Amino acid sequence: MSQNHPTALFTTPELRPQTRNSTLATRNLFLPLLFLLLRAIPAPAHPVYSVFFNMEVEPDTLRAQFEMIAPEIGKELGIAPDPHTGRIEKAQLLAERERLFRYIRERCEVRINYFEIELQPRDMRFAKNQLGEELVLLSFRAVGAGNPRVLSFTADFTNQVYPYFECFGRVNYGGKYWNVVIEQIHQTRQIEFTPEGPGTWMQMQAFIFLGIQHIFIGADHILFLLGLILIGGRFRDLVKIVTSFTIAHSITLTLAALKIVNLPPRWIESAIALSIVYIAAENFFIKKVDYRWIVTGIFGLAHGFGFANVLGNLGLPAKGLAISLFSFNIGVEIGQVVIVALMLPLVWAVLKSRFKKQITWAMSGMILFFGITWFLERAFDLPVGLI
Repeated sequence: MSQNHPTALFTTPELRPQTRNSTLATRNLFLPLLFLLLRAIPAPAHPVYSVFFNMEVEPDTLRAQFEMIAPEIGKELGIAPDPHTGRIEKAQLLAERERLFRYIRERCEVRINYFEIELQPRDMRFAKNQLGEELVLLSFRAVGAGNPRVLSFTADFTNQVYPYFECFGRVNYGGKYWNVVIEQIHQTRQIEFTPEGPGTWMQMQAFIFLGIQHIFIGADHILFLLGLILIGGRFRDLVKIVTSFTIAHSITLTLAALKIVNLPPRWIESAIALSIVYIAAENFFIKKVDYRWIVTGIFGLAHGFGFANVLGNLGLPAKGLAISLFSFNIGVEIGQVVIVALMLPLVWAVLKSRFKKQITWAMSGMILFFGITWFLERAFDLPVGLI
């Protein structure tokens, strides 16, 4: 089997002719897998409902601010878009002010020294994040915290908009910051206020988890990786591809997070979608994979800027910036290695099938479809999500 053939993966011994039964078994395995993959990937590339928060804790007083993406919270509350603009307008959200405050209070619980404290509504305003998305900011105040030693925060933002939610932010006490990440399987976080502040490992844990979560819910990053390894190559080609992607996105992630280089989010997200389109289309005619690590590195630069958008929305702490960046990147790499490891057995099985060309083309076509859909949505704001 020629190592330059587009479906030669990781140079394995020559395969014996398949029997009819094994061929049918392979086909019966991969057609359902392809169907499930199509069903599992929603149209948005990052199907996550995001809530950001910031808490300032003082003796006897707690101030909290929650930030939500306006179209998402509007849809969750069942607010119909304005018939003239097609968007949920600020005036519509202001009319639901009390309902918005109640929404937060019903889904969050704050305990100081193990006693629940009541969040009292204070203010509502609007802002935009670095992606240009409209945010709703809700401020609360609580008294009676006493001398805080332990803070427990529980949040459950399970919703009808997206299948996942993430709630992350920072808690400030005595000039020290604790990073907190909450999602479906870990809805409660507890912080012990110590004179030393948060330990290095605690800060790393929050950002490692955030990095892992981001790539696992990032359908665009996952499909990009699948497209890269789907047609195969030698094992050293795989290593070069993954390494090139890692180095490239690590560079731009760092540059963007440190605000050394800033690009419009629309450009970044559109470039990521185009990278998926290119890799998927190339799978139909590529003859050699020797150079693919170069293309991967170029596209990896765009993906790194995309990763940085997550940290930009959260806001990195000035103290421990290097640790936060390093930890987030480690989390991304862990998620990437796990995803590739899960994909490889399926790709190997495809290459042992008599229908390897048909399966490879079918999956590349599916990836191409999503890439084009995301590009049209991101570059031109066209509502072409079909799934």
